[in-house]
Amino acid sequence: MTHRTATWLCLCAGAIGIPVAAAGPEDPPDEREPVKAAPADDRDLQGQLVVDAPESISVEQLGHGWMGPARDDGGSAGREEGATIQSGSVWFNDPNRTRYFVARSAMMLHGGEGYLSQKEVAATAIVYGLTDNIEVQIGAAFPAWLISPPNGIHFAGGLKGGLQVVPNFHLALEAEVLVLPATSGFNGGGVALGTSTIGTRDMHVSVSAGGLVPFSTSPSPVGNVIIVVSGSVRIVPNLAIMTENWFFPAAPSPYSSSYSSEPWLFDCVGIRIMGDQWAVDIGAVHVPGTWVPLPWLDVTWNFAL
Repeated sequence: MTHRTATWLCLCAGAIGIPVAAAGPEDPPDEREPVKAAPADDRDLQGQLVVDAPESISVEQLGHGWMGPARDDGGSAGREEGATIQSGSVWFNDPNRTRYFVARSAMMLHGGEGYLSQKEVAATAIVYGLTDNIEVQIGAAFPAWLISPPNGIHFAGGLKGGLQVVPNFHLALEAEVLVLPATSGFNGGGVALGTSTIGTRDMHVSVSAGGLVPFSTSPSPVGNVIIVVSGSVRIVPNLAIMTENWFFPAAPSPYSSSYSSEPWLFDCVGIRIMGDQWAVDIGAVHVPGTWVPLPWLDVTWNFAL
């Protein structure tokens, strides 16, 4: 915009009573707030807030012109916490930023946020944010409960605490207890992990390290040392690409009964299709000692209380 054009616009705005702030070459670009509007016709529309006055609300639908639900007609608009405007569209706040396929990032749920995750059809987990820094988890594979007790009795429970150290850098500690059916030979154990995450809500990498302590005298089938490297990149508002890699340096070799210096490595790569309250994870898992990857499916519902 030329200086002459800018001056003409300012004069016109002043003539109709719109306050105009002094502008200069160093002024930052216009960054309006992302909002979700609900006109009287029950549509849900996303855009950026232009006017929020007692009599009316004006919202620019990115790429679709203008709309302005009047308050006296039942229209409303609310700011979307954590949403951003990127590449000409509104990117809603990703409620799944705290997790990958199985592993979790060091980012935390806000107090009152939670999700219900159904993994591989059978395994169910519920995670809830008690505060902005503490999460609790419970879960089980409910079909296994149909096995005659006590062999079918099993569950998983966990606690995670974390914080943002500086912008785009998070640290967390988590502990989880896993009890497996007695028929498995390995009755489960306790897992403790420390996790660091670097990046934004839409693009981040996490590294976790810790150990597994078996409940029984039987050795863990994958050893006691765990290292996890995970990452997620959101490429459009409703789609992210993810990877998750579990290393077990002390695990027995998958190719013989003896221990090997070659670590076990479980790799998973796939996509996450998501909305602001749901997500579907689809991936492929490589298991040591096999050539054909296993399919992965996880359906998640996000909620706030």
